[in-house]
Amino acid sequence: MSAPLLTDIAIQALAEYVCNDDYNKINQTNKIIHPDLSNEIFSRALLSRKQSIEMILRRFSKNFFLTKVDLSDCQCDESVLSMLRNLSLVSLTIGQLEYFRNRYHYGIYIDMARILQMALNPKSSSKLRCLDISGEEKLYRGWVWKTFPMIPSLESLTIAGRSITGEDFNNLCRFFSNLRLLDVSNTVFPSIRPITQLKNLKILILRDIEFKSHHQWKSIAQLTMLQVLDVSKTGYSKKGLMMLKYLHSQIVLPQLVHMDCTGTDIDLGTLQQIMKTHKNLKSVATVGTLLSRSIVDNIDLLNVATPKSTEEALRHYIKLKRKESILMILEDVNEIWEYENDDMRRTSAFIRLILDIKRMFPWDCQVDHATNFSLSVLATEGRLEMLPQHEIFEMIDQLLVSLDYHFNESAWILLEQPHILEICRARADEVCTMALECIMNVAIPPFEYTLLPIFVIFGTLVRQMSLEKLDKIGRNWDIMNELWQLLLCWIDLRSNLMVEWCLQVLIGITERSESARNILVELGAFEELFVALQRQDRVSKMPYLLITQLLRYLSVASEVCIFVRRVERWDLTEFAALLVCNNEEFDEETQLYYNAEVSYNVAATLSTLLVQVKYTHKVFKQHDNPANRLCRYVRTIPINRVNQSLDIYLASKHLEFFLRHPRNSGQVIWSLRTIRRMKQLDMDVSKYLQDVRGYRSSDPDLVRERTRTLEMIEE
Repeated sequence: MSAPLLTDIAIQALAEYVCNDDYNKINQTNKIIHPDLSNEIFSRALLSRKQSIEMILRRFSKNFFLTKVDLSDCQCDESVLSMLRNLSLVSLTIGQLEYFRNRYHYGIYIDMARILQMALNPKSSSKLRCLDISGEEKLYRGWVWKTFPMIPSLESLTIAGRSITGEDFNNLCRFFSNLRLLDVSNTVFPSIRPITQLKNLKILILRDIEFKSHHQWKSIAQLTMLQVLDVSKTGYSKKGLMMLKYLHSQIVLPQLVHMDCTGTDIDLGTLQQIMKTHKNLKSVATVGTLLSRSIVDNIDLLNVATPKSTEEALRHYIKLKRKESILMILEDVNEIWEYENDDMRRTSAFIRLILDIKRMFPWDCQVDHATNFSLSVLATEGRLEMLPQHEIFEMIDQLLVSLDYHFNESAWILLEQPHILEICRARADEVCTMALECIMNVAIPPFEYTLLPIFVIFGTLVRQMSLEKLDKIGRNWDIMNELWQLLLCWIDLRSNLMVEWCLQVLIGITERSESARNILVELGAFEELFVALQRQDRVSKMPYLLITQLLRYLSVASEVCIFVRRVERWDLTEFAALLVCNNEEFDEETQLYYNAEVSYNVAATLSTLLVQVKYTHKVFKQHDNPANRLCRYVRTIPINRVNQSLDIYLASKHLEFFLRHPRNSGQVIWSLRTIRRMKQLDMDVSKYLQDVRGYRSSDPDLVRERTRTLEMIEE
């Protein structure tokens, strides 16, 4: 079994220390001087988002030797840029520059020269090799000649998405003649002809660039050192590329090794012509093209034709952090899925690549949906079971992180897999806590598609939570009130699936938390659930059953006298009649079991209320009080209705079945308590004596319930 590298464990641990209050555990007198380690720890710390970028930079500037900083997902202000001056950088990716925007009637501009002056100290200026200033804002005219003296050693420049003038592009190519990489993807500039001045250029990225005149593309032919050419399109645009036409007819790049034609209209004939004129061409990316599932001799195609090509394509774009291309690959994979069943090694490799993608884009909703869907397809085929346990733990951690900001059906499918669910059960406190945080932060009105998977996971694992954690939730008025209000909202919206799983959560909590039962009683659960059951468009079969089950738990609340004080608002006789009625609209196959379960819940609820009424009748001595009124209501309840509901349940022999073949201790406890309630109602329970005597358990709660029941039966 493979195991995580010790280096990875150490890097992750240090990143967590830096981001948490445990930072002081690091020896403050020592400094991690290895730049590669420092850079990797910094990247992990940024991904965690547990601290502000200012705090992370402040801590890293003191105890680490940072040389590469990627702030592409961060908001950069003057304080962040000033902290960069404390570093000695060779690579810098500047993030969002909202605080430096200057709005004019003809667009939004930023002063890039001023920004770099704030971010770079003299040492960084002289050593900086890679600079990424991608963004949407336009750049002030003349920014190039102001910037060049600050970064004379620059070898890689990315200005994707910017809009620059022809003069600035010409100056860029003239001043930065030592550039090895230039990325002008989706950049607006009038002409590409000045690029001929970049004689040392090896990598040229022209993604989403198209010129109407073929003379523009002829300038590319003079880049004789070019090894990598990217002319891809995003979003399956399938636009005609004049560049491809001239590449196989009039443009020859003798050193060309790799081309990226993702999303273009390249076909087999065009590719073969390009191969004839470019003998050194080794690989071509054809994801999202007519060749996305093709195999061509004498060249490697990065596409989804085979497991190997898919993995190579993913590795290629993961290295480039090219989200759009990764999503195109995953979309194709999710549609065709051509992995062989016996090739588990490749499947494991693919899963590791998926985990790398999730790690690289941890807060991206599109990436999370696509990767979770791919994993769910593998999960349903049982292939995730072959993963080492530490990788399953990592995948679960990433799924749980998604609870904080979004969730989807694919993650639900993953967490429902037996071997993953078992791991989640062992971490039920953590999972349910994160689910609860997500529920508490949801905007109102809650939409079903956003919260349903979270309630499903919460409802599935709530019974595995520790009693201490569960009771903490049950004692929290705000939490119980929020869950209760969500239930009422979904009942009003007639959202049966949401009603069902919200009830599962509430039942799981109230089953073991006396405080939760009392809070719901105080919130008016009896009256509200009664109103819900009265509606003509009443919730369907399963929610109806769960409502009666929730009523059964609430009836034993120690504060049920609060309900007694409010009971004069409606007729208990009507309540009893509604609960014990049979529902003929349900199908015959489930009718017997369903009616038996409902009748059991109803009988337990009513018999408990009868006992509570007798108790309160002794306590309240005043003649005209709610308790006495309730007693009068109880006397008007036809006892045959209670007996009828019990008879229906007993006829199905579920009580004996639960005692002989219990699925969980809760069923046995409630069966024993039901027998005692029946005895209190002067019903014959001698038929259960043998089953109760024969029941054995080491659980002290069950032993205590069994002893009480035997004593009552034998009286």
